[in-house]
Amino acid sequence: MTTQTQQTENTDTSQHTDPESGPRKIYTMYADPGHAWLKVRRAELVRLGILEQISRYSYQHGPFVFLEEDCDAARFVIAKSQRGEGYMITEECEPRADRFVRRCARFSRID
Repeated sequence: MTTQTQQTENTDTSQHTDPESGPRKIYTMYADPGHAWLKVRRAELVRLGILEQISRYSYQHGPFVFLEEDCDAARFVIAKSQRGEGYMITEECEPRADRFVRRCARFSRID
């Protein structure tokens, strides 16, 4: 079996292609000792129709939204699954310090 990973649109998301399951986007979950956030593009939240449902517990920086793990990331995963869109999530953990995400602006529905 051959698999292929290809970078797309920056270093934020990769595309993984598996001959059996097809293409899947790869997202990164950033974690620190207290919490975790899933990095996605704001445009994807708009496309999925869930931008208005994202809470103030998520953060934003440039074109990216860092979805808090408890509700917003789950909402995103459900929306992707309901559309039949494949995805993979990788995790980057910082066990001794707060993540850079905590220094980003709180999420706002207005760009």
